[in-house]
Amino acid sequence: ISARSVLVWSSSGAHAMSLEGKTAVITGGASGIGFATAEEFLKGGVSKILILDLGEHLRADQESQLKSCNPGASIYYSKCDVSNKSNVEKAFRQDAVKWLGTIDILVNSAGILNESDPAGCVAVNLTGLIECTLTAMDLMSKDKGGKGGFVVNISSIAGLEPMPFGVTYSATKFGVVGFTRSMGVSLW
Repeated sequence: ISARSVLVWSSSGAHAMSLEGKTAVITGGASGIGFATAEEFLKGGVSKILILDLGEHLRADQESQLKSCNPGASIYYSKCDVSNKSNVEKAFRQDAVKWLGTIDILVNSAGILNESDPAGCVAVNLTGLIECTLTAMDLMSKDKGGKGGFVVNISSIAGLEPMPFGVTYSATKFGVVGFTRSMGVSLW
């Protein structure tokens, strides 16, 4: 494994996949795990990346920081609330198609921990992740002109072990684990 590849697990075992020349969409990509993933993907040779997040645009310092990771890469940003299906449809079916052409990798890292708004927490952490995954997989489908691809769903230890101070958050992350595991054995 080199700095330009990632380790991928599949039914046939683990193997290295090159990031060189790939395209990627990262939800929640303007901060935290999503931003760090964007940096690493760019360092690994991703040629085009679309960051989806709630702000109007990336800050100038963020854009500069990402550009320094891979000066030859194209970096795009689209405002997208993953809890809003029409936002997801626009971000993927219009913006990603226009700017990336095809999607090779989707990283779902958008997430919130807000116990005072259970419906919002479920909408972002679980429903939004599901909508983004299904929309991206439709675009990745070889039957519809895509090249296939990979989906990475970010969960949490709270998706494996109970978290009594964040029960709604924990429930959403258990849902992410269940959805991801189920998709991994489905006929998609």
